[in-house]
Amino acid sequence: MFSRKKIIEGGQEALDILKITDNIRSLQTSQKEMADSIAALGELIRDVRAELREVKNEAKLDAVMKAQEVVGSVQNGFNQRMEDMAVKLALLERAHPMTYAHGKMAQLPNHEKDEKDDNDCR
Repeated sequence: MFSRKKIIEGGQEALDILKITDNIRSLQTSQKEMADSIAALGELIRDVRAELREVKNEAKLDAVMKAQEVVGSVQNGFNQRMEDMAVKLALLERAHPMTYAHGKMAQLPNHEKDEKDDNDCR
């Protein structure tokens, strides 16, 4: 028959097998929890990337709007200068009306002709 020692060894072996089985189940549970955590981290990373894209797009939009404001203000300043020049030109034309000879606008003096004449004399 079975001796007491053999029964104890068999019981110890059965207990060891149960411990190993319990450890395997514990490892499987931990592995599943790790997989779930990795999946959750993946989702968080995707969310963060989406938010970063949104922030980046908002920053680009903000930069474009500020650039548009700058261009608009420069354009307004340029238009104001053009208007000022037009007013000054109108005032100059009134102060010094151009004379018309033979239906043509008066010509400005031709300095090239004067230079030719000076060169011919030399």
